[in-house]
Amino acid sequence: MKLISLGSFNIHPVDLINNIREKFVNIAVFMICLIVSFNIYKNQSEMAKFLKANKETETIRSEVLNKLAISEKKINFYKNLFNKRDSSVTINTINTIVKESGISIISIKPGTENIYSAYIRYPFTLAVNAENYHAIGKFISKIESHPDTYFIDKLSIERNEETGRISFDMVLSTVIFKN
Repeated sequence: MKLISLGSFNIHPVDLINNIREKFVNIAVFMICLIVSFNIYKNQSEMAKFLKANKETETIRSEVLNKLAISEKKINFYKNLFNKRDSSVTINTINTIVKESGISIISIKPGTENIYSAYIRYPFTLAVNAENYHAIGKFISKIESHPDTYFIDKLSIERNEETGRISFDMVLSTVIFKN
């Protein structure tokens, strides 16, 4: 075989073919590595997007669960608050409010409890006398703003023309939640 002359260099054709083959193999390996790395990058990029979306979903779920936990704590607090009462405690509380309001009780009668699926409602029938409407308003305001929960189910007011006093009858109830 004849030597090929490239300027001041003389290269044997077999060496030239081997050299070209090595460069071609290097370029082919480089291209394969480039394609493989591009595919790996593409898959990792898609996985990162998926994980980011999943993280946002989990963050929202976590916030909702935290809100539910706070709500559950509040519900349990109020359940315990409501359940600490019985008839005698309720009657004593009503007596205290009556005295603070400047009215007088004629009678308090516990009614028949009403049992519902989630709670029990305890009614009380009150007959009360007052000097004026302001005393009645003060009493109702104190009942409505009391930490224990009371509901005024029925209220009737009459003024005695002879004495000028006001009498009113009311059905007042409280609830106890079932566990």
